Amino acid sequence: MKGEPNYQKIKNKATEILKRKPVSLGFTELTKAVDKELPGISSYAVISTWHPDKINDKVFKPKRGLFKYNFGKDDKFFTDEEEDTDFIPNEPDKKEITKKNKKFIEKDFYIPIAEYLKKLGDCDKAESLGGSSDKKKKWYTPDVLGIRKSDITANIKFEPEIVSVEVKIDTSDAIKAFGQAISYRLFSAKVYLFEPHSFIDKPEFKRIESLCLLFGIGLILFNDKSNRKPDWEIRARAQRAIPDLTWSNKFLDKMRETNHDIWKKLF
Repeated sequence: MKGEPNYQKIKNKATEILKRKPVSLGFTELTKAVDKELPGISSYAVISTWHPDKINDKVFKPKRGLFKYNFGKDDKFFTDEEEDTDFIPNEPDKKEITKKNKKFIEKDFYIPIAEYLKKLGDCDKAESLGGSSDKKKKWYTPDVLGIRKSDITANIKFEPEIVSVEVKIDTSDAIKAFGQAISYRLFSAKVYLFEPHSFIDKPEFKRIESLCLLFGIGLILFNDKSNRKPDWEIRARAQRAIPDLTWSNKFLDKMRETNHDIWKKLF
């Protein structure tokens, strides 16, 4: 329909795509399919904020991070000829490193998270810093570190901004993870906390989510069963803050000394 707003075009197209398949689609799969059929329109922002009661009566979420068409008695599946054969959802990627019953660890997600932060636009460069097993160092050693710099051609330039990330798969450590994320605010302009989707079912979730909103910490949930299809879900975007530059310089000096290769890539 002419003049139809983009968000409505995205919802209509997503509904149409979901109707073609009798299975659920993950967030990443659905956004890729919609973007393919609606060139020039990004579906990420619209689909990432969908909730079961805000989509329509034909689409629902059978599980967090998944979307499915609600086939009623008056509906039918598309025929094979009508089906979109170029897009096959939930088919295992041959390059995916997952094996049956493989248990992922936090480090498996550092690189995907670094790439995701760049896609969000929160930083220009991001690298896996690897955290620290040393209890004394973990409070100032993020798992992933990003840097956002002013464009060299900009008339008004800003100081480089540090973006720090804490990743936790073990949801029983959620409160400790939040404490670590808060400690990164000393030297970071933005901080993110990444937790698995299963965290939403824990009693601490609402408290941690509220604290993240209160203190400006970004909170993103992900599928900890696959680092190739993490199905990111943004619960709170990180808010920019002014760090203590003394601590920022101390952190970067220490990083240059202990992780010179990463420091060089970022700066």
